[in-house]
Amino acid sequence: MTTINPEEILVKLLGELQEIADDGSHSFDTLQQSARACSMTLDNLRGYLTTHAFPAPDLEIFFFKHIKPSVEGRLLFFLKLFDLLGQLPLYNEDEGKAFWQQKIQEVERYIFQFGEIWHYFNAHADHLDLHYFTRPTATPISGVSSLRQLTDPGFETPQSHNFACITASRMLIDYCSRQLGRSDPALPFTFTWTGSAQALTEVIYGFNEMQVLDGKRHEIAKVKAFFERVFNFPMSNIYKNWEHIRLRKKAELRFSTKPSWHSANARIMMTSMHSAKLLR
Repeated sequence: MTTINPEEILVKLLGELQEIADDGSHSFDTLQQSARACSMTLDNLRGYLTTHAFPAPDLEIFFFKHIKPSVEGRLLFFLKLFDLLGQLPLYNEDEGKAFWQQKIQEVERYIFQFGEIWHYFNAHADHLDLHYFTRPTATPISGVSSLRQLTDPGFETPQSHNFACITASRMLIDYCSRQLGRSDPALPFTFTWTGSAQALTEVIYGFNEMQVLDGKRHEIAKVKAFFERVFNFPMSNIYKNWEHIRLRKKAELRFSTKPSWHSANARIMMTSMHSAKLLR
């Protein structure tokens, strides 16, 4: 029997959400569908933890820092947006702008209340991950997060829920900002990556090798963080993903008599593999 890992569960959810509201706009009906999909995905993640153990701390950290907050944060976002649309008044253009600006200010005040955790999130820091995103053996009662750990100890860490709240808040700010600029034809689109982590790994290494980001190569971790934010897609060990891709490509070339040089992806991959070999 094939086991679906947490990353695949998240990718499946993102694909479902894309189908429910392809253009990013929402009605009460699509919000209910989206919230239901997120809730079911959280149940799937909880079920995964009941039958699987993390073989290493970094995998547990990745789950509670990225996977679970991505799902729970979206659920919170859809529920909050459902409530927000219920408050939406009948207004003219000026009143509409004032409404969305007020909501942005309210969310910003809320998000800044997280203080150090907000800065930790925004800076993509990792020096306290072992404390923030692994489940403690004993939980002192000191606030809402501790109560959540007591009621569902296998599905909470000290900061996983706070990261979900911050994720939801940022999504809500983005949504409100789009409402303010909806009539602007230059408004950029937002997309969510629904492909595999290995496919995005190839894209990241390919872009970096072609030196099309500020005209130079960068540290892969920096490019990875950029693409994660652009595509709302957290990634775990990109270096391990790349090593698997590199070995697979070498095996394909070894057994192929006529490699296709007409594929742009193949050219990017060959160039990236050559660069990786030089840097090893």
